[in-house]
Amino acid sequence: MTARIGEAAATGHVVSRGVMEPGGSSIAAPVFGRDGKVAAAIDIAGPDSAFDRAEMDSRYVPEVCAAAGRISARLGY
Repeated sequence: MTARIGEAAATGHVVSRGVMEPGGSSIAAPVFGRDGKVAAAIDIAGPDSAFDRAEMDSRYVPEVCAAAGRISARLGY
């Protein structure tokens, strides 16, 4: 578990495949406030059938991280 936390901190996101629910996937990224602390997180989640696994890292992760970045910027980060 500690390794996954370190990996998420380094990459700025986390991808979960079947961890919380078998057959489900999610991608989450932190939203930072003006003070630089995590204020919230955004996440997309659904059944594995809703995701194209080949595009997980090339499409979905960048979109989630970009959205988190835009929200962070609006909060003054």
